[in-house]
Amino acid sequence: MIVAFIIFDHQKSAFMHCDLMSKIRLFTFQYGSIYFNNTINFIINQMFKPQMIENEKEFYCLNKHLQPCSMVLLDQKIEKKQRLWCNECLQNFQADSKIVGLKLIIQNIEEVIKKMQVPQMILLQNTVQKIKLCITSAQDLKTYFMKLFDSIIRTAEDWILNLQAQRQKFNQYSFYDELDDHINKQNRNFESHIKLINNINRSDNKVIKYLSLIQLEQRQIKLVIIL
Repeated sequence: MIVAFIIFDHQKSAFMHCDLMSKIRLFTFQYGSIYFNNTINFIINQMFKPQMIENEKEFYCLNKHLQPCSMVLLDQKIEKKQRLWCNECLQNFQADSKIVGLKLIIQNIEEVIKKMQVPQMILLQNTVQKIKLCITSAQDLKTYFMKLFDSIIRTAEDWILNLQAQRQKFNQYSFYDELDDHINKQNRNFESHIKLINNINRSDNKVIKYLSLIQLEQRQIKLVIIL
């Protein structure tokens, strides 16, 4: 035989944990299947209890007798709101249709709903968990790219400052150094400018490579979103 112990929150009519599969904590011992089946029925009754939209106390019978409705006339030809009967209606009942007690028909309806709810709730809960994982992944991706963009902005700003400083060097010269170069027929300043341009070109190539890497990551992200 099997005995199952369940941790359940009666006030909220729901299990304590978020994950549906972890809501039920079963400690099984060899005892018997009867207790196990009773426990499962208890779980279903408490966890998947259907809620009627209408208020049973506001039901009115066909003849508006202002008495509690107690019976239901099972006839498809009759309009759905006219199938409820009270005890006074039964006194003048003349029909071949089947009559069932209101409480019994409500019980039967809710039993059918319960059987449908179990797989639906499990599927919905699993879907919710997957969506939560997607949200977490999106948040992590957002954080990663925020840091990446901040790094790109800082690098670009530093690069601009460096280029502006180098531009000033193009417009500045030392008279004594230039005079010495002129006398010795040398052009060291021109060579330094060429070296500076080459450094700028190398920096430009690094930036282009960096931007290409970002574009590749963007295409990969679009592919992941499409999938």
